Amino acid sequence: MSENRIIDVWSESKNVFELLRPDWQQHGTCRGEGTDIFFHERYLHAVREAKKLCDICVVRQKCLDFAIKYDSVGVWGGLTTVERRIEIRRRRRDGTYVKSTTKKRYASRIAGGEVLPRPRPSKG
Repeated sequence: MSENRIIDVWSESKNVFELLRPDWQQHGTCRGEGTDIFFHERYLHAVREAKKLCDICVVRQKCLDFAIKYDSVGVWGGLTTVERRIEIRRRRRDGTYVKSTTKKRYASRIAGGEVLPRPRPSKG
């Protein structure tokens, strides 16, 4: 399996799409933890708890790079979504930022013609 991609795969036995994750995620300190603390950035106590786990994680850098590459939301690699935006700007200044070649799901639907532009209200 690719180390850097999340892939939906159809499971015949369960009759559902399953999410396959990068191999490094099985080594994360967050493995087995509830997702609440990682995806409720409005609650500072949740962010603090998530960052505590990230601070001692052996795959923190891979996690951070993954979140930056795939424009993830929540606490990844010890940084919140806003903090990652700052990190992206820093990497761009340093010349170390590599932009993802994958389109966001909605953007690819627009490009594929699945989503039509909405009519704009007329002024007047």
